[in-house]
Amino acid sequence: MNWAEGVAFASSGVYFTGIAFFKAAADRMGTLHGTRPLRMIAEMLASPVWAAGAVIMAVGLALQIVALSLLPLPAAQPVFMSALVVLVAIGLGCFAERLDGRECGSLLLVALGTVLVAAAAAGTGGDGVPPATPFLLLMTLPCLAGPVAVFVLRDLRPAGAHARPSTGVTLGVTAGVLIGTAELALTGMTRLDPSTLAATPYPYLFLVAVGLGIGQLQAALQRHRMVIVVFAATAVAKTHLLLTGTILYRLSWPDGPGAALLPLGAVLIAMAVVTLPRHERPEPAISPAGQTRSGRP
Repeated sequence: MNWAEGVAFASSGVYFTGIAFFKAAADRMGTLHGTRPLRMIAEMLASPVWAAGAVIMAVGLALQIVALSLLPLPAAQPVFMSALVVLVAIGLGCFAERLDGRECGSLLLVALGTVLVAAAAAGTGGDGVPPATPFLLLMTLPCLAGPVAVFVLRDLRPAGAHARPSTGVTLGVTAGVLIGTAELALTGMTRLDPSTLAATPYPYLFLVAVGLGIGQLQAALQRHRMVIVVFAATAVAKTHLLLTGTILYRLSWPDGPGAALLPLGAVLIAMAVVTLPRHERPEPAISPAGQTRSGRP
């Protein structure tokens, strides 16, 4: 791993550390709802722990800007994904979260997909060309509107009294689309003259997308396990960044075997999200004698 790849890995590791602060702050906040955005913002801004997490995440994003200025997008993406080991370590070590066999299988699919993307990245090149504003908005505005609609509609729909608890995959996916859109804008910002950024839509797209993404992520962290939510969000965000960014910035497609490896790796990463369980496993019922219904203690 060269130093540019080290910066890319560190950016995601620092980013996940900031999210861990968000998770720690979530239990001390009032209930967060997508239908009450101002209340959600007030709860987050009033939490010192959340503010510390936001600063740490900002450092991670700054490192990501450096990484994207040093590495082609296809080469940076697998390094970003490899930092998921930091997420798993934090979730299991700091929050006592656990993964079942199916969830571990999803992690292995991501690992395999990341290896394929890394192999394909060797055949890519080009710095990328920022698109015209109409094409940028055509590609990104639906990625803002769709997740917001899903988030609000989920909160408007009452949960059944006996509904099984969700693992948070859906909220992880919608947050991932928003975060990936923010990273698309960030990628464009690294390819423009800093003195011209204020006259472009990139910084404003970034601020809107990252703000919406963090809001959805915070609500999901309050309701669900961090590893599952952030795993889904990261897999979707990085796949969105890779595939949409390749089209948006007209990056060169790899030659030879890499031409098939890149989409195959992206498909495996997407499959990992699809195969994640949508509902938590029910806890075994405990009898007064201290035995489960199956009779085992």
